Amino acid sequence: MNQAFYKLAAALKQREDSNLLREAKLRTSNIDFSSNDYLGLAKENAHFNAPQGAGSSRLISGYSSELAETEKQLASIYQGETATLFNAGFEANYGLFEMLTSQGINVLYDEHIHASIRSALQGARVQTWSFKHNDPTDLAAKLARIHTPVAVVTEGLFSMSGTISPLEEMSALKAKFDFLFIVDEAHSAGTIGKGLLGRTGQLKVIDSVDVRIHTFGKALGSQGACIVGNTTLQSALWNFCKPLIYSTAPSPLFIASVKSAHKKFSESAEVRAKLDSNIAYFSAQIAAKTGFTQGLTGPIQWWSGTSLEQTLSTAEMLREEGFDVVAIRQPTVQQGKEGIRICLHAFNNNTQIDQLVMHFVKQQVVY
Repeated sequence: MNQAFYKLAAALKQREDSNLLREAKLRTSNIDFSSNDYLGLAKENAHFNAPQGAGSSRLISGYSSELAETEKQLASIYQGETATLFNAGFEANYGLFEMLTSQGINVLYDEHIHASIRSALQGARVQTWSFKHNDPTDLAAKLARIHTPVAVVTEGLFSMSGTISPLEEMSALKAKFDFLFIVDEAHSAGTIGKGLLGRTGQLKVIDSVDVRIHTFGKALGSQGACIVGNTTLQSALWNFCKPLIYSTAPSPLFIASVKSAHKKFSESAEVRAKLDSNIAYFSAQIAAKTGFTQGLTGPIQWWSGTSLEQTLSTAEMLREEGFDVVAIRQPTVQQGKEGIRICLHAFNNNTQIDQLVMHFVKQQVVY
């Protein structure tokens, strides 16, 4: 167990010794005098003929048997000891890192990390440093200087640039440095590698990654997220993660949506193959028409013009031509790094891709 987990375990032991340890108890059929379902509207929805709300946080009366069983299923799917369900990916990321820093765990993060994690780190009373994007050498240099316990966080597939992380090289650093390794698989789950394990699964480094965040609003087409880890992490979330403690638990309707999304994905091998085909076709067309080799192997492609003005005008032209694309600019990306983010899908066809590439070539957009 690394120093970060020791830190969490010690904090949990202190709570247990003080009789303050929180545990999620399964909701019972007893008469309700604890939930926030003041008007009883969470109990039943006439259209669905099923409960539509959890009624309270999971630590009061919202921890239903359906929620507990779904978390067990998610732990199995994502090959973790435990999985903790959250209502949104932003909530999961923010809650996790606010919890870690509140417990005195320092954080090293990739400079391109998602805003949800950056938000949690603002004002933290610990050391929080960025390391150069996808640069294990710079990460090693920072690890040599930062105090333990420390968590290192990256993304499997970066949501804006479309780049993939060098998890093998980063995992290898654990032989020398003691750190809690966290990977946000929001965009890589279901789009990279086999199944839903994302980049960690593709590279077979799951055993080296201590914590993973899997969201369901991308490839799965649903909503919510889960944090995958061990029992120490889950207990720490129940005790120190404010969004989990103080938010209403996932509702029965939400849980049903999550389960349905995972079932549909398990039946979508043909659709996933079409996505891979479209990614390969797009890359081939770009290379053939422009001479540029993008090197982006996921569904997120990134192009920029010769100036911010050209990038914005190209995005507007593409929208007028019927293409739904977005120009990304600061503060989402650094000034001078603005570009057009293209998301490829299984339902796109070759004709649509050809037309998009043609418009980029006409505008002399460069990678």
